[in-house]
Amino acid sequence: MSLLAPKSYGEVPGIAPKDPYGRSYLIGNLGGRPVRVLASVVSSLLEYEGSLVFDLGGKKIEQSKRTYDSAIAGFGFELRYTDGVYYDLLNKEIFCQFKKEHNQPGNAWVHVGVDNAIGYYDPPHVLDRYLDGNLESYPDKPKEFPYVTYEKLPDKQFGLDVYIVPGIDLATNLPYREDRSIDDVFIHRDIYGSVDTYIKCFNGNVPRPPCRQYFMILEDMKVKIRLGYSRQNLAHWREIQAAAKEAVLRFDVKNPIHSVWEKQQNIPKSCTQQ
Repeated sequence: MSLLAPKSYGEVPGIAPKDPYGRSYLIGNLGGRPVRVLASVVSSLLEYEGSLVFDLGGKKIEQSKRTYDSAIAGFGFELRYTDGVYYDLLNKEIFCQFKKEHNQPGNAWVHVGVDNAIGYYDPPHVLDRYLDGNLESYPDKPKEFPYVTYEKLPDKQFGLDVYIVPGIDLATNLPYREDRSIDDVFIHRDIYGSVDTYIKCFNGNVPRPPCRQYFMILEDMKVKIRLGYSRQNLAHWREIQAAAKEAVLRFDVKNPIHSVWEKQQNIPKSCTQQ
């Protein structure tokens, strides 16, 4: 995934206000709330429902006029969960810090993907279906695929229920969960017993084993959040989730117009010259 802003991020026509860089904010409706997004913090293309924007062969396809009623399908950004700073292509200090830090094992940078959840079938229980898929996949599986179904371990880890693929692969004499295609699953449930956080983490011996964490915001703004980070940070899943939720809600227009920008200011200088 490229972290450079796509060429299609130019001036957004219409009523979009200007950001502190003098560019137009990306505006629209995300999960039922009007939002303004600082374009320089978007690392994966912001897409509007029913009207995608591409740059084909150097020929720009114009965006239609956007308003706060334009439904946003989704987008992504990078967040340092420890201080709430967004990766910002146009902020030299943050750009440099990100490049220095994000490939280090256990680094604090998290990829945050945001998807509109309006129209989801039964969104409060969508993560229960994620888990059900792990427990019930291929109920009549042949013997050569014994690793499909997960089993729950007796003890929690970091306040999470743990599900693994049990058994040994006789072809390699290694546990199935060490296969490169197998993840461990971690679950948190709400007071009613429904899954409210779903996490899959790679179990292999690599420098930065990836975790993918999913949760929903279903209060004022209705969105599904996808997080990506190193498994070394799994113990901090609560802090990561809270930081990501705050970072997404900060785009809401009810917050001060420069709230995202202000989060980028006065960070300690560790990369560029004072």
